[in-house]
Amino acid sequence: MKTVFYILFLFTFLYSNTSYDEALKKYDEGKYKESINIMESLVSEGYESGDLYYNLGNSYFRDGRFDLAIYNYEKAKNFIYNDEDLNTNLSIARLQLVDKPEEKVELFFVKYIKNLLHDKDLKTLLFRIVSFSILFAILFSVYFLIKRSKFKSLILFLSLISFIFLIFYSFSFYYHYQFCNRSEGIVVEDFVRAFSSPDKGSNSTELFNLHRGTKVEIERETPEWFEVKVSDEKVGWTRKDNIKSLK
Repeated sequence: MKTVFYILFLFTFLYSNTSYDEALKKYDEGKYKESINIMESLVSEGYESGDLYYNLGNSYFRDGRFDLAIYNYEKAKNFIYNDEDLNTNLSIARLQLVDKPEEKVELFFVKYIKNLLHDKDLKTLLFRIVSFSILFAILFSVYFLIKRSKFKSLILFLSLISFIFLIFYSFSFYYHYQFCNRSEGIVVEDFVRAFSSPDKGSNSTELFNLHRGTKVEIERETPEWFEVKVSDEKVGWTRKDNIKSLK
């Protein structure tokens, strides 16, 4: 039974690599639609990687579908967040949009911490929180238990350092949890209306318009509608088929 499983696994692995290589070959030949079809079939079969989404985004970009290029670049960021080529191509794709995104200015250390955290997962952060909690508790207890010792000041110093790391990783866990559970999407229609409520009746008012490729936060949803947020001033409801969710 194990032999059959390994054979099937090997066949699947070789098939995906062969198909991916074929997609890259089509891209190099300028056959972008064919490249897109191959890579989309891999995604639909459950294959995911930063390179796959990145090159799929490149194919859509060359084909003039900047909305789907941005969508796939954003998906790639879940795997290769700090990749320079990815972030450059994403910025170039956004320049093609009708709705130009506002650049958010971040302090250097905030940006540094975000970049650092994207290489960690929640389990790693949780493990470090528990580890530094135990270390801090032990060191702090030892500090109060010993009466006189030339190491007492050193123990106090180490306990403070462990406490600082504990606070840092606790905030890091909270930020990373929020990031992993965010809900965002990309507008995939040329012109989209956002309303004050999830219907087009007399009680609903048109609030603002969106265009293809705009990235939105998804606040709430009904079976047919998303409540989307573009900024603090722009929050409204639009039909689900206007948005391609990044989840």
